[in-house]
Amino acid sequence: MSYKKIMAYALALSVAVMSFAGCSKTDSSSGGEESSSKVQISSKETDIDDTISQLDLDFTANDLDVGYDESSATRIIYEADTPTVSGEGAEISERNVTITSAGCYIISGTISDGQIKVEAGKEDKIQLVLDNAYITCKTGAPIYIKSAEKVFITLADGSTNGLTDTADEYAADGDISPDAVIFSKEDLTVNGSGKLIIDASYKHGIVSKDDLVIAGGEFEITSAKTAIEGKDSVKIADGTFKINAGTNGIVSSNDEDESKGYVYIEGGSFDITAATDGIQAESILTVTDGEFNMVTGGGSANAQQKQGNDFGGKGMGGDRGGFNKEQMQQGNADMPQMQEGQTPPEMPSSEMPQDGQRPDMQGGGFGGRGQQMRGFDDAAVPTENTATELSAMTQTTANDNSAQGFTDADNTGSESMKGLKAGKGIAISGGTFSIDSADDTIHSNANVVISGGKLTLTAGDDGIHADEIIEVSAGNVELTKSYEGVEAKYINISGGDITVNASDDGFNASDGSGENFGGMGGKGGMQQNADTSDSPYLKISGGKVYVNANGDGLDSNGSMLIEGGDITVDGPTNGGNGALDKGDGNYSLKVTGGTLAAFGATGMEEGFTEDSTQAGFLHNFSSTVAAGTEVTVKDSSGEVIATYTPAKSWQSLVFTSSALKQGETYTITAGEQSETVTLDSINTSNSTSNGGFGGGMGGGRMRGNN
Repeated sequence: MSYKKIMAYALALSVAVMSFAGCSKTDSSSGGEESSSKVQISSKETDIDDTISQLDLDFTANDLDVGYDESSATRIIYEADTPTVSGEGAEISERNVTITSAGCYIISGTISDGQIKVEAGKEDKIQLVLDNAYITCKTGAPIYIKSAEKVFITLADGSTNGLTDTADEYAADGDISPDAVIFSKEDLTVNGSGKLIIDASYKHGIVSKDDLVIAGGEFEITSAKTAIEGKDSVKIADGTFKINAGTNGIVSSNDEDESKGYVYIEGGSFDITAATDGIQAESILTVTDGEFNMVTGGGSANAQQKQGNDFGGKGMGGDRGGFNKEQMQQGNADMPQMQEGQTPPEMPSSEMPQDGQRPDMQGGGFGGRGQQMRGFDDAAVPTENTATELSAMTQTTANDNSAQGFTDADNTGSESMKGLKAGKGIAISGGTFSIDSADDTIHSNANVVISGGKLTLTAGDDGIHADEIIEVSAGNVELTKSYEGVEAKYINISGGDITVNASDDGFNASDGSGENFGGMGGKGGMQQNADTSDSPYLKISGGKVYVNANGDGLDSNGSMLIEGGDITVDGPTNGGNGALDKGDGNYSLKVTGGTLAAFGATGMEEGFTEDSTQAGFLHNFSSTVAAGTEVTVKDSSGEVIATYTPAKSWQSLVFTSSALKQGETYTITAGEQSETVTLDSINTSNSTSNGGFGGGMGGGRMRGNN
C-alpha cells in the first residue's frame, strides 16, 4: 500500500477545510501558525540518583578477597574419573561430593559425570577454589548450592576450569528446580583471576536466586538460555566476559521487591552475543565503567524492516489521536465515494466560518499520531487520488489491521532484543559501549540518564528509548543507525556530544498516546485550549547535537525549548516531514540561546514561536540546494556568522545564533544562490506553509518492557 494512496483520501477531504486557512491571520514568525500565548515547559527531573543511593552497591572485603590457606583447606581431587577428599566437611556419594560445613575447599582434576553440592548450615560461609577443575554433570548442575549463608567461588590464579552439563532436563530436588551449570539458592560471589569456561546446553550458565557478585576472573559462557542471572541483584566489579547466550546475556529478575532486581557494573570487559536482551535489570541498571561489545537479536541487520515515516507528519490537526479501527470501520461506510476527477463536496454555508474566523477544528482535523505504519517510501509524495484504489485501501484497513503492513514487532509478543534494558531506570556515568541490536540499543520503561561514557549504538529500532525521561549531561553518544534516534516523553539535553542517524525522527518527545489509527481527531490542530499540563517536551540547553533524519529532525508532540548548545539538523528531503516539528496548537518552539541550523524540505517546515528571546529565522530558498554545498550566513558587514555543509539536499533553513540581532539584514549563500533576510521580528519567516495535510497513521510508539 503506497504512501500516495493513503495521502490521497486525506487530500481530497481536506481541500474544503484548507481553503479557509488562507483567510485567517497568521504569525510570520512561525511559518503560518496562529499567534497565541504559548505553553511553557515545566521541566521534569528523574529521581534515579535517589533510587540508586538506596541500593546496596558495595563490594565487601570478602567479595574482593581471593586469598585462601592451602594448608588448612579440604582438597577434592578427581583422578581416573573418581573423586577423593582430603580433609573435613565433604562427603562422597558415588561420584558426587557434598559439602556440609563452613570452610575452604580446593577442587581440581577432571570428572565426566559428577556434581559438587553445597548443603551446609544457614550460618556457614563456604569458599570453593577451582584450580584446574573440569566437571561435567549428566543429570543436573555441576555445582549446586542448596544451602549456606554465602558461597564464594574463587578461580585460582593461572588456572583454567571447565563446567559442563549434558542433561536434557535437570532432576528436581524437592521443591527446588536447579537449571544452571552453577546454580545457587543463596548469595553467591565469584572472584579470582583464573579462567572459567561454562557450556550450558540445558538452560543457564550462572544463576543465584539471591544476590550474585562477580569481582574478577575470565569467563567464557555458552548457554542455551540466560548466561548470568542474579534474581535479587547482579553486581560486577571486574572480570573479562565472553558470552554467547540463547536468550539473555546478564539479568536480574526480581519484580516483587522494589529494592531488588538491579544490575550494577563498576568495571570489566564484556563481549556479549545474545539472542534476546544483552543486559537486563528488572529495576535499575547502573554502569560506571567497563568495556562493552554487544550484539543482540542478530544485530540491527536482523531487525524487522521499518521503512518510511509517520503518515504525512503533522499537518492540520492533532499531534495525537484520531479515529481508531472501529471508527474507521464505521467511517468507511459513511465516507463519500468520490469518482475519479470529481471535486469534493462543498461545506454547508451554515458551517462556514465568519470573516476573520477560523473554522472549528476542535476535533483535531487531519493529523494525529496513530499506529505506526510500515513499508512507506521516505521519498513518496502524495500526487494521486484514484477512487478505486482508495476504496480498496480503506476497506482492507477497516477489516484487517495487520493486512497492509500495520504489524509492529513491539506489539506482537515477539522476543525483546534490546542491548541495555531496565524496568525503572538506566544510569550510565562511564564506560565504552558498542551495541548493535535488532531492537532498541538502550531501553527503559521509566528513565535513562547518561552523564558520561562513550556510546556507539546501532539499532534496528530506537537508539535510546525511555517511557518517561531521557537526560544527557555529558559523554559521547553516536547513533550510527536507528529507526527513531532518541525517544521519550521528556527529553533533557544539557551536555555531551550527540550524533543521531535515524530513518524516521531524530529526537521524538512523545507520550505514546497515539496507538490507534490517525487521521481525523487528536489534540490540537487549530484548537487552542488543549490540556497541556503534562505534555511531552524536548529541551536542549547545552552540548553538541547533530541529527541526520529522514523523518522529523527534532520532534516534540508538545513544546520544544532551545536554551543553548550547538545543534545541526540534516532534516528530511521530503515535504511530509520537518527539520523541526513541535506539537500543534499553542505549544511553543522557543529559542533563548545556543546555535541551531536545521536544514530540510519545504512543506512541513516550522520556525520558532514568538515567545522566543533570541533572534532567528526560517527561510525557504527559491530552489533546492544540492547535498554537499557549503552554506554561509553573513552579517551586513560581510562577517561570517556560521558555515555548514549539509549532507543532504535542502530548501528550507531554520537558523538562530546569539550573533543575530533584530532589525539587521543577513545574507545566506549556498553555492550560486544568495538571498538576504531582514529580521523584522524576533523570528522572521518567509514560509507560506500551513503545515500540510499530513498526520494520520504514525507517531507515538511508547512501549512496555517487551
